[in-house]
Amino acid sequence: MLACTTIVRPDKNNTRSNAIRGIDQSTLLLRQQNKTGLFRFLFLFCTLFFTTGTSLLSAQNFGGVPPGKAWKIKGNEYIDVIYNQSGSHIADTVLLLVNWVNKFDPYSLGSKREHVNIVLRNENLATNGFVGYIPFRSEFYLSGAQNPNVLGYNDWIRLLTLHEYRHVIQYSNMRWGISRIARDIFGDAAQAGVFNLLVPDWFSEGDAVFFESQVTGGGRGQLPAFSADFRALLLEDEKYSYWKYRNGSFKDLVPNKYVHGYMMTGFGYKNYQEHFWRDVLHETSQLKGLILPFRKAIQRNSGLKLPDFHDAMMDEYQRYLYDKMETTHPPSEELLPTSEKIKNEIQLLIDSAGTKYLLENSYDEISTVYRLEGSKKKKAFSLGRTNDPYLTLRGNRIYFTNTEVGSRWTNREFSDIYYYDLVKNKVHRVTRHKKYLAVDYQPGTGRYLAVEAGKNGTNNIVSFREGDDQVDTLLHDNNTYYSYPRWMSASGDELIFTGRKYGKMSLSTYDISSNVSQYLVGPVHETISRPFVTPSCIYFSSSKSGIDNIYYYDLKSAEVIPVTKDIIGAYNPTIQSLNNYDEDEKLFFSAKTASGQRIQSIPLSRKQLRSASNNSVPEYTPLYVTTNAEGLKMDLTPEDTIAIGKKYSPARHLIHFHSLYLEPSSSQPKLSLLSNDYLNTTKAGVYGSYLRTDESFEFGAEMTYAGWYPELTLNANHRFNRKLRFQLDDIIYTLPKTETSINANASVPLNFSRRHMTHFLRFTGQYGWTKEHFDPTAMELPPQVKLEPRLFQSGLFNVDWTFRRQMAYRDIFPKWGVTGNLLAKRSFSPGESWLLYGGQDYYLPGLFRNDGFKIDWQLQRNSRLANNFLAFELRTTHNLDYDYQNFHTGGILKLNYLFPLAYPEIVIPHVLYTKRVAVNLFTEYFQSNTQSKTWTGMDVFLTARYFNLFDFTAGLRISRQWNQESEPWSWSAVFLHDL
Repeated sequence: MLACTTIVRPDKNNTRSNAIRGIDQSTLLLRQQNKTGLFRFLFLFCTLFFTTGTSLLSAQNFGGVPPGKAWKIKGNEYIDVIYNQSGSHIADTVLLLVNWVNKFDPYSLGSKREHVNIVLRNENLATNGFVGYIPFRSEFYLSGAQNPNVLGYNDWIRLLTLHEYRHVIQYSNMRWGISRIARDIFGDAAQAGVFNLLVPDWFSEGDAVFFESQVTGGGRGQLPAFSADFRALLLEDEKYSYWKYRNGSFKDLVPNKYVHGYMMTGFGYKNYQEHFWRDVLHETSQLKGLILPFRKAIQRNSGLKLPDFHDAMMDEYQRYLYDKMETTHPPSEELLPTSEKIKNEIQLLIDSAGTKYLLENSYDEISTVYRLEGSKKKKAFSLGRTNDPYLTLRGNRIYFTNTEVGSRWTNREFSDIYYYDLVKNKVHRVTRHKKYLAVDYQPGTGRYLAVEAGKNGTNNIVSFREGDDQVDTLLHDNNTYYSYPRWMSASGDELIFTGRKYGKMSLSTYDISSNVSQYLVGPVHETISRPFVTPSCIYFSSSKSGIDNIYYYDLKSAEVIPVTKDIIGAYNPTIQSLNNYDEDEKLFFSAKTASGQRIQSIPLSRKQLRSASNNSVPEYTPLYVTTNAEGLKMDLTPEDTIAIGKKYSPARHLIHFHSLYLEPSSSQPKLSLLSNDYLNTTKAGVYGSYLRTDESFEFGAEMTYAGWYPELTLNANHRFNRKLRFQLDDIIYTLPKTETSINANASVPLNFSRRHMTHFLRFTGQYGWTKEHFDPTAMELPPQVKLEPRLFQSGLFNVDWTFRRQMAYRDIFPKWGVTGNLLAKRSFSPGESWLLYGGQDYYLPGLFRNDGFKIDWQLQRNSRLANNFLAFELRTTHNLDYDYQNFHTGGILKLNYLFPLAYPEIVIPHVLYTKRVAVNLFTEYFQSNTQSKTWTGMDVFLTARYFNLFDFTAGLRISRQWNQESEPWSWSAVFLHDL
């Protein structure tokens, strides 16, 4: 249907943006409250352990690097860069940028700098990086993104370094006063807990996005695609509350913390004093305001409460859009009936017969390709894991790439070519364990065209035939990042591609026979993305006007001509030829809306387009960053950049104690002093733990090394308050004892995940020695019994298996899946006990969109009185009342049906934000050689975000135990992972 919508301008006199530069701030400042240092410290001590769990970022890919890598290190007073020996030049770039930041300190947050170790990962393909807080370290993944709308056209390493080092600056400048005391006493985990509790993630990520964008002139803040969802919402006058942006939603499209944070920090930089955010961060670190110091610091320095600060930003940005832009949507026709369902119609493909295929994802479904039959959709296949969700249709095949990691070494990532056969309705794999990021195919010649990722962030354009080991490198330049190569004709002698070089993009051709490359468009400071080739022109999306729109390059006239005039963003062009790609065509493209992306179409007449003016395309300039195409200039002397690389031994920081860390648990709380190395291959700890099952206490030390194919763990511990049970003449005697144990463990974790299925397998073997300690003359012993403390040995073998489908955003259970666990335990020499356990969970789709069934069975068989030495394994939320004397065989069968009931959004500021209510109907049956029990009931679950930090699902269980006359009804708390 055709749509032409005009948005009414808001009343500019009715705005909440009252506190901007020029208003007398002295009338708005709040008086600071005097809090004693002791009171603040007690508050900090009580909260830091609760919040540290959200900061365990360094757990990513533990042991994911194979042995034998030659590591080197170079650094300065601010950072040490640990890199594979081929990445020396990248380490130099990182050092240069960090030196520049510390020399000029733009947009300063303070002068403090924590020294950080940065590991360069050169075998990953994800465009990512992180600063981990436990321990304090960083990792950079060196491969850039194919789509320039993700992170822009600037150099990836430059953007990554500036963004991640900004996190280091933020984190460093929280080390003042009480925060510093917490770090000095309790270590990195305490600092991480304080930082996560006090500083909202929107600030840390948004400030880093602002920094990368303003410093380089080409970061995400400069990209129209980055703010497109935000602008779409404002143009529909959808101005959600601060709490909704802070905590997310299962109902509505809400821009993420990067977008929201960039807008919030940009608003602060634009409208208040230059050191506004520095003062906010400094006052937060000193706990001024105690309970909510960040919020109080914003109010103190801006005169606005935090929700009002958010509202003022929204109002200002909306006014800017209405003042600077045309807000009337141009006429277009939507492919499918209008729907407010949150979904992204990403790309449309059309085969030679005119059949349409749609790539779509939504809150209720993972990325899937559908065959369209009128307005109805029929599933063709799931796209699977990919770093670039984009398809190519050639002949009767749809080509795409899927990523996977090495089965044992998970920091070694691959991207392979697949295709879906439209005739056989089957997915085929073309390559195995390659690094192809983009693909095209020419049916006439049988040749593939691909971007092949190299190490250290470089890539090449290559060509090959399916099944042929020979790969021809067509284009390679260490300074150019290649994207989206496409064959120009059926002869396969010419291709086009996009390239990024020195902060500019270009669209170019390459003639294979003459080995000559020629620019068609650019180099320019604008995005050029996902070209679609026709015999006479090339369509692509570009940020040329400040808003992403579709353009075409006329191969005859060499002109770039605008096609769409979307006011938010148009992407992924596809052409349907109405006359053999002559003058009349139909353009399909993906347009941004307030409900996600929608496929729209417009008729094309190239005669009319040639007379169109570039001035007719809507223009837009980012509000909060300076449009500075060249970025800020470096001004460093040679002495600032010199660093000599040295050999780095993985054993150098093998033991590195960094944190006192509490793992809260209702069954086994644990307090540990943690150690991790910087390469993330070794972890160790000294700990104390309480085991609720037998009310015992355990103190010990353990260490795991994952640098070899098996992970090796050594543990030594001493347990107090254990019980020794033995039987004499049908009487069970109990004797207090303690135990000292040494355990050696070897496990092999394997990751076989492919496409849209997650597949993990872990084999574990353990052998241990335990020495009993008790008084052989204790009064509890009958006179005729002579017992001496024993030294006994134990062993176990365990297999864990997980195979399940990817989950959509609103899924509670996987739609398909199975998990399994097999365990054999035995203690012997001199006494013998044994236990066998097996269990599986089955996940099945439900009756509607996000509901599902979970079936669980468990079976245990053990020797008599095995619990003296071996813990029982049957898991349930109900009380089984074991008869330890006689129990030897038992099993549990559970059936759950879980479905969402509603998506209420109720807020208790800074404490609770509700997101979903779900109901679970269950029945559970327990049968053993001594008893049987049956329960039936209902759980009501609430999914909410707590303290603006983490989502958690918990509920209330009401159950009835059958065949029990006294008090058959009971209620208890239940967690989602208990099902």
